[in-house]
Amino acid sequence: SALTAYNGSYGSVTTEFASGDILIGWIDVLSATSEIQPNAAPGTFNAVQVTARRTSDSANGPIEFLFARVLGHATSDLSVRAVAVLDDRFSGYDTGAPGPVMWPLSMDVGEYQRRLVSSGDDFSFDEGSGAVIANSDGVREVNLYPSGQTPGNFGLLNIGIGSQSAAELAEQMTNGVTPGQFETETGSSELTFFDDAGNPTTYQVSGDPGLKVSLEDEMLAHVGEVVSIFIHDNASGSGSNTVYNIVGMRWGRVMHVDLSGGPSNQGVWIQPVSFSGTGVQTELLAPSSGGAVGRPTLVR
Repeated sequence: SALTAYNGSYGSVTTEFASGDILIGWIDVLSATSEIQPNAAPGTFNAVQVTARRTSDSANGPIEFLFARVLGHATSDLSVRAVAVLDDRFSGYDTGAPGPVMWPLSMDVGEYQRRLVSSGDDFSFDEGSGAVIANSDGVREVNLYPSGQTPGNFGLLNIGIGSQSAAELAEQMTNGVTPGQFETETGSSELTFFDDAGNPTTYQVSGDPGLKVSLEDEMLAHVGEVVSIFIHDNASGSGSNTVYNIVGMRWGRVMHVDLSGGPSNQGVWIQPVSFSGTGVQTELLAPSSGGAVGRPTLVR
């Protein structure tokens, strides 16, 4: 494979792996000694274990000595093992880090979870061509927008823009909310959802009223791409007075957009992805995000 070509071992251009040398499964991130469990439910998998072998019974052969030969030692068997885990105790996000476009869009966290397990599976993504195809692939889509929030408000957020302008929202849908706009809105370009003691931190963000059908083209331009959205646990008020209590973020690949069709067909559908970009921050005492977002960590 490409990775082995970049990682040779002593006297060998590449390091080959047998099928049993790479295990994926679940591991307890709170334990320093727990073993990877490859027979856990696949939906809980959060770790990969790799064993590299230079042994006489492996494709790589043993390590061949040079100077030790004078002492009668020509070769030796050696193996090493490493375990990496997706630490999904998501605590915050640095909006200035490179990553997907951040949309000014929020959905109720409970409704998001319900749709995650009950929505349809109508689209798939072809990694080779980068195209979205109208057939199922075993991964459900979540319809984000418009969703029932408050009267006259459908999930759009007014982040760092005072005029609630459709043109400014279109710019944010195209290029994402900027770190400067987050700083204007929240006081910092780094969002914190749990502190180092595990206590939740939330943000009160106003909603932008009305169904913005005019944003369809900007959203369509991201079909096939991963974007981020926000989740809230409460929305109060109505119309331009709506206020969302933002509690976190989620990421997903845009699969289909239709805002100009009939009410039963309108929506913005994403396939949720497990995100692990450089801006993701974790804390020991933050709760698990259920694999939705995390940071790869070499645990041993």
